[in-house]
Amino acid sequence: MNTPIEHKTDQVTHLSYTLRTEAATTWHEFVFHKPSRQVVDEWLAQLEILRAARQPGEPFLMLVDSTVGIVPLTYAFQRGRSFADRFPQRQSSRIALLIDNTFISIVNSFIQMLRSSTEIVRLFRPDQREEAIAWLLAE
Repeated sequence: MNTPIEHKTDQVTHLSYTLRTEAATTWHEFVFHKPSRQVVDEWLAQLEILRAARQPGEPFLMLVDSTVGIVPLTYAFQRGRSFADRFPQRQSSRIALLIDNTFISIVNSFIQMLRSSTEIVRLFRPDQREEAIAWLLAE
C-alpha cells in the first residue's frame, strides 16, 4: 500500500478534513473533534462543497471518524434528512464510519433511513481504522 498523500487539510472549529490519494485513488477523511451540532453543520457544509465539485460518475469515498462521541442524533437526523431531500440524485459513494461500538446499532438504523441506493455505508469500531481504509479502497 502506498503512503497516503495529503493534498489539503482544513481545520475548522469542530471538524478536520483531509483529501487523500492512495494507490491512485482519491478519498476524503473527516475527523469529528467534538460531538456537537456544530460538527454536523460543518460536515454537511463541507459535503455540499465537495458534491458541487465532483465529476459525473466519479465515486465518492469517505472515511468519517466519529470516535470522539456520538453527535446529537435527533439534530443530525433532521439535518441529514434535509440534506438528502435537497440532493435526491446522489452519485455512487462508499462511506466508512468509525464509531464507538456502543452506538453502532443506533447509528446503523439512522443511516439506513437516510442513505440512497447508490451509497454503501459500513460501520467500524475505533480499533478498525486500517480495516475501514482497506474496505474503502477495495474494488
